[in-house]
Amino acid sequence: DQTSFEKYTSISIGVGLGQNKYSKKIIFEFLEYIQSTKNIHNILIDADALNIISEEKLNFKNSKKIILTPHPGEAARLLKTTVKKVQKNRPDALDALCKKFEATVVLKGHETLIGDKRNKYICKNGNAGMAVGGMGDVLSGLISGLLAQGLSMLDACCLAVELHASAADEYLENHDMKTLMPSDLFGFLKKKNV
Repeated sequence: DQTSFEKYTSISIGVGLGQNKYSKKIIFEFLEYIQSTKNIHNILIDADALNIISEEKLNFKNSKKIILTPHPGEAARLLKTTVKKVQKNRPDALDALCKKFEATVVLKGHETLIGDKRNKYICKNGNAGMAVGGMGDVLSGLISGLLAQGLSMLDACCLAVELHASAADEYLENHDMKTLMPSDLFGFLKKKNV
């Protein structure tokens, strides 16, 4: 029921969704709906939703509400290029995503980039242990939670990326990088009152 969305100011879509015919229908109907309403302020699109929108041509008419959080593979699919090209010049890839979708973008990976059409930021924290399934889901939850608390899209993205990376770095103070799991971040994030 679409009217149930009207009470939310922030929604995250794509995590754990899958890429079947039903998922695609949900994504397209949802994006069509949110672009026609003024009530939902921020939509974070991640994971399978990114892969679905990369397959189809979408018109983001009201995309100032949209945050995209691709890893390099998803970014390559969205830009119709290769991961190698994305990684060769990550700032250019970030710019291209921001312009193509008129969205705020978090380009995940080593030295995660955050930006929109006017502003660009880089996170120098984080470590290779974060390259594990589910780590991006935690980041999406952090961003969405901060948006729901009233932060701007860019501020929520920057703060969430920094908290996420710093928590992963704190984990390494007493543990091995190879053992880092997404759920390990919760204790460190709780200490930061997130």
